[in-house]
Amino acid sequence: MKENKWKDLWEKCSGSIYQSWEWASINKAKGKEPIFLAYEADNKLKAGILCFPSKIKTFIGTKKILFAEGMPLFSDKESLIEILKKFKAESRGYSYGFIQPTFFNYDADSFAKAGFHRINNNTIFIQLSPEIKALFNGLEKKSARWGVKKAEKEGVKISTMHSKKDLEEFYEIYKKTSENQFSSEPFSLFENISILEKDGFARCFIAKHNNELIGGALLLLDYNYGVVSLTSVSENGMKLQAMNLLYWEMIKYCKEKNKKLIDLGGYSLNAKQGTKMHNINQFKENFGGQITEQPAFSTSKNYVLMHKLRKKFDFIKKLYKKEK
Repeated sequence: MKENKWKDLWEKCSGSIYQSWEWASINKAKGKEPIFLAYEADNKLKAGILCFPSKIKTFIGTKKILFAEGMPLFSDKESLIEILKKFKAESRGYSYGFIQPTFFNYDADSFAKAGFHRINNNTIFIQLSPEIKALFNGLEKKSARWGVKKAEKEGVKISTMHSKKDLEEFYEIYKKTSENQFSSEPFSLFENISILEKDGFARCFIAKHNNELIGGALLLLDYNYGVVSLTSVSENGMKLQAMNLLYWEMIKYCKEKNKKLIDLGGYSLNAKQGTKMHNINQFKENFGGQITEQPAFSTSKNYVLMHKLRKKFDFIKKLYKKEK
């Protein structure tokens, strides 16, 4: 696929960051070869979808799947159904195909007509229409609001300017945090973050205290929303409430950039009280977010069944791990 041709379609279709040429480039830098599927009619490019081969570790071994995020690029509903069918056909060379659009921008009817099966996860987001003062007052007083004030009082500074050394230190904190929880992103993502930043698709936030780097966050940016992609703070950063300040600065940044909302990331409805996931849920709730369904669509009925079992039984959930 030629870069100019894909970018033209992306612009005409108001595509998401996950379907952009830049997203393909940064994933390629991470070692994931992008696949551009296209649908043409009347000698015109009518639809396309950017996807990647990914691996899932399961209790029966590693499976290779075809994965895509964001809605496909399409000029009309007929073209959308055709590109979805093409993705499904391509996924026959894998265990299954999986597409995760944004929670507010998907066409369930077209996915069904193309032979996909829906599953529902959840996420939590904040509407950014209120003024900054109202957004701040929407933070839970004794947790998030208190945490932001404490971090500021302790002298924690958040910056969107960073050096290679900053990224290396941030990565080490992130990698340590991710151990035994999920497959961490490779350092090549951090090394090549400028691919996204230069075109306004992302912003890296760095937290420091007395010149010591204590954490950071990666915010992805689209036309009208932001997505908290990854965050991490050191033990000292936790004590200084740096995470609360990082989230608040990302909220403010999205507001300043006239985004309509910010997606704080995944939310587990089935998290048991006292678990790490329950604590993460609570942390996000403290920022005044709204919980909503995050739909995804699979080419496999078996995956839908396994997804339901994973939600119900913790031991099954631990057997599955998506490789970045």
